[in-house]
Amino acid sequence: MPIYTYKCSKCHTVTDETRTISMRDCPLQCSCGSAAERSLVDEMRGSAVDATMKENERWSWSMGVHLDQIPAMVKRYPGSEYCPKTGCLRVSSRQDKVRKMEQRGLTEFA
Repeated sequence: MPIYTYKCSKCHTVTDETRTISMRDCPLQCSCGSAAERSLVDEMRGSAVDATMKENERWSWSMGVHLDQIPAMVKRYPGSEYCPKTGCLRVSSRQDKVRKMEQRGLTEFA
C-alpha cells in the first residue's frame, strides 16, 4: 500500500499515512481536530519517495557533452563533473538535476 503525506491547514502538522489509492484524497483527521489534506509538495520533499531518490548518483545523457567539450563546460559551469569516458553529466539528486537544467536554460517535458 502506498504512503501519502497530509498537511493540516490549521496547525501545519505533516503526517505520512499508508492508504489505498482509492482513499488517498480523503482528508485525514489531524491530532488538533482539523482535517489534513493530501500534500503533494511535502510528499516529494520528505516522505518515502524522497528517501529512495535523495542521493542516488546518476549520470545524465541528455545534458552530456562530447568528450572534447568537457574542459570548456567545466569552466563555463564550475562544479560540474562529466564522465571522462562517455561525457555524461553527474547529478547527485533530482533537485540537483533540475538546478543544473535551469542553469543551462533547459526545460524538462513530461
